[in-house]
Amino acid sequence: MRKITKRSAAVITAAVVAVGGGSAAWAYWTFGGTGNAAVASATASQLKVRALTVEGPLVPGLRADVSFTVDNNNDFPVVITAISYGNRASTPNAGCAGQIEQVGDAALPGSRDIPAETTRTYTYVDSLKLIDNPETVCQGQSYTFDVVLAATSDTSAPAN
Repeated sequence: MRKITKRSAAVITAAVVAVGGGSAAWAYWTFGGTGNAAVASATASQLKVRALTVEGPLVPGLRADVSFTVDNNNDFPVVITAISYGNRASTPNAGCAGQIEQVGDAALPGSRDIPAETTRTYTYVDSLKLIDNPETVCQGQSYTFDVVLAATSDTSAPAN
């Protein structure tokens, strides 16, 4: 059997310390942890449509612009995807119900995105008209209707 010299013992000891120290360093830097959290999603509130105006009187053959203001009281931005008119039959003269209509090919307003907690005013150009042959007794009648919006959260825009 071969005799271990002091020099060989020192080299072996250094090698053992280096391997052991490297393992200790690796073990020291490898760590983890866990935790849990609870959160509730927000509740979306309906957009508020107000200040509805029709620009100009309704006459056969002409289209009218409809302007309105929209309040987005949500904590996130939204984009309006569709605009329609509801409750179009509301007039004091029951014989004049159904005399106005939404124009199907009217172009939606350009920018329909509404940032969080913001108010925007829109003009829906050439979007309302009398039917082509309105009843004569319906001249001078007042009509009421609703602006109905469809909207989604706008994930492409940053929230405030």
